Amino acid sequence: MGLTRDIVTKAVKEADFREALQADPRAAIQKAFGVELPGDVDVVVHQDSANVINLVLPMPLKNPRRTLGPIELEDVAGRPGGGIMFATAPCTDTRCFTSGPL
Repeated sequence: MGLTRDIVTKAVKEADFREALQADPRAAIQKAFGVELPGDVDVVVHQDSANVINLVLPMPLKNPRRTLGPIELEDVAGRPGGGIMFATAPCTDTRCFTSGPL
């Protein structure tokens, strides 16, 4: 993300670079930063205006990983009783099931 930040910073500070970036992004980046982008990579420059806000979303993850919560981690670690605790008295733990009214 460092190069992206550097490109945007330069475009904000230097009007000539900003114009070149909008006209031919690939050539402007190569000239200013010495970076030659692969031929199969497209560069699209968007500029916000008073009436338009551009949002850039990252590409979807191929294998999204879900992190386990504390209860699930305890289950995986083999805590006795699994992820459920039974109590006969009031319990403040969200994992508790009571055998009677609280």
